[in-house]
Amino acid sequence: MPSPVKVDRGDLVATVVSAIIVLAAALGGSLLLWAGRGQLPEVVATHWGPDGPADAFKPTAQLYVENAVIAGVLPLFVVVIGLVMKQGRVMGPVSAATAVFISGVSNGSVWMQRGMTDEQVRGTSADWPIVVASVVAIVVGVLLWLVFRQRPGDEAVPANIDATAPRLLVDDAVTLAWTGRTRVARAAMVVLGLGSLATAVPVPMMLAAGMLGSALLMALLTVLIVVLGLAMAANVTVDGRGVRARAL
Repeated sequence: MPSPVKVDRGDLVATVVSAIIVLAAALGGSLLLWAGRGQLPEVVATHWGPDGPADAFKPTAQLYVENAVIAGVLPLFVVVIGLVMKQGRVMGPVSAATAVFISGVSNGSVWMQRGMTDEQVRGTSADWPIVVASVVAIVVGVLLWLVFRQRPGDEAVPANIDATAPRLLVDDAVTLAWTGRTRVARAAMVVLGLGSLATAVPVPMMLAAGMLGSALLMALLTVLIVVLGLAMAANVTVDGRGVRARAL
C-alpha cells in the first residue's frame, strides 16, 4: 500500500495566507467602491489609450462585481497551481501581489474619479493608480516571500543508509556520480498547460480591443507559468559534493 504524500506545512500555510490576501484585495477594493458610491459618477473611465486620454467607459454599478472577479479569480487559480505543484512558497506571494496590483489599478482608477463631472472623467489619467498599485504589490510580494521562503534546517539530516544496502566496490581514485532529471507529475503538467492556455488565449483578443495593459499582464502571467514549468524539470547530480539541481 503506497504511503500517503506528505504535505509541506510551510507550503500549505503560504498557500492559505496568500489566498486570504487575494480575497481581501479583491473584495476589499470592491467594498471600498461600493461604500463611496454616492461620490462616484454613474459612468466612469475604465481604460486609457496609449496617447493618454480615457477611451473606454462603463457604468459604475457594473464594476463592483466585475473588479472583484477580475482581481480574484486569476490569482486564486495561480494559488491552486502552486498548491498542486507544491510550490506554495513561491506562487503564493506572486498570486497575492498580482491580486493587489489588479485590485489597486482597477479600483483605484475608479476611486480617483469621485466627485468628477463627465468632462473631468474624460480627462483623467491612470498613471498614479498604476504607480501606487505597483509599489504596494511589490512590497506585499517581497514581504510574503521573506516570511515563507524555505530556510536550511538547523540540524544535519543523517544519511540513514541501511547496513545491508549494496555497496559499489571501486578504487579510491574513482569518482562516482549519479545524474538524472526530476520527474514532473502528470497532474502538474495538466494544470500548467491549462493555466498557460487560460492566460495566453485572451492576449491577442485584448490587443485587438486596445487593452494593452491587460494584454501585458496576461502575457506576463503566461511567461511566469511557462518558466515555472520549465524550472520543475531540473538536472540533478549526486556526487561527492552533495546533491545539486540545475534548471533552465
